[in-house]
Amino acid sequence: MKVCISHMEDADGIVSACMISKMFNTKNILVDYDTLLPNLKKLVDEDIKELFICDLGLGKAIQDEFLSIIKELRGRGVNITYIDHHDQSDALKDALNNNLRLIHTLDECTSVIIYSNFKDKLDDRYKLLAAAAAIVDEMDRKPIASKLVKSYDRQFIFYETTVLSYAIYASQNDMPFLLELTEELKHKLPHEIDGLIERANRYAEQVASTMKLIEEQANIRDGFGLIYIKDPLDTGATANMLLMMKQLKVGMAYKDRDDRYVISLRGAEDYDKHLGRILSSLASELGGSGGGHKLACGASIPKDKMDEFINRLEQMIK
Repeated sequence: MKVCISHMEDADGIVSACMISKMFNTKNILVDYDTLLPNLKKLVDEDIKELFICDLGLGKAIQDEFLSIIKELRGRGVNITYIDHHDQSDALKDALNNNLRLIHTLDECTSVIIYSNFKDKLDDRYKLLAAAAAIVDEMDRKPIASKLVKSYDRQFIFYETTVLSYAIYASQNDMPFLLELTEELKHKLPHEIDGLIERANRYAEQVASTMKLIEEQANIRDGFGLIYIKDPLDTGATANMLLMMKQLKVGMAYKDRDDRYVISLRGAEDYDKHLGRILSSLASELGGSGGGHKLACGASIPKDKMDEFINRLEQMIK
């Protein structure tokens, strides 16, 4: 059996899983950062021959356990390929290279990395999907992604991107739908998939409500803003909306997930610190996990540490 573990929360992870399963006939497992390690552990007892891990950054808090599981899988003869675009230390990259095939760059989103490395095995449908993933990850100005995006009518590619991304955001509690989506995208464009536009429309209504929520409830603190939201709203999209609406340096959105808060940070284009590294370090110290890019990152923090997290974060981002 071949398996692909990919990020479930946005188009980059979903499209990555779609492309890998198309090329290598994998069983797809979709995860977030709280469910990555539990799902990876389960594979130790499975009869698998090949594993692909896509669009999942490794925060400091989970690196050691992740590598331990990878070594156990390698010891059982599993071939492992890890494809990602999140920030990694040189030490982590060395450890990964010693135990698996690493395809990594900060210069493109994961879907574009996959498409550019394997495009001889993929038809033009996947070029559009990779371009859409780059737009969602705000990496559509990168060298390869920008060429992909320019291959299409601008309004058309942005329409397909919005339908896909909004439907994914609206469906985070519907795993069967997300898994089916990775299959449907092999044969249909986003607007052609039954029910996808309706799901996207429902999320658009939530976005409109969020704009009002931001105006009424956002907590603004000297260039830093934060807001608490509820499902099905996406923390990343909301943090970005807060950032832009209030012209902040850093915007943060968070919501409940069991005994933790799921958090997203977004930074302004001229913000000079690396939010992903700040978040990775702070989350690890507080018993959580997190990390990501310079201006876009996420974390999971224990609820009883949230006040300390906010206070320390506010000082670190100044």
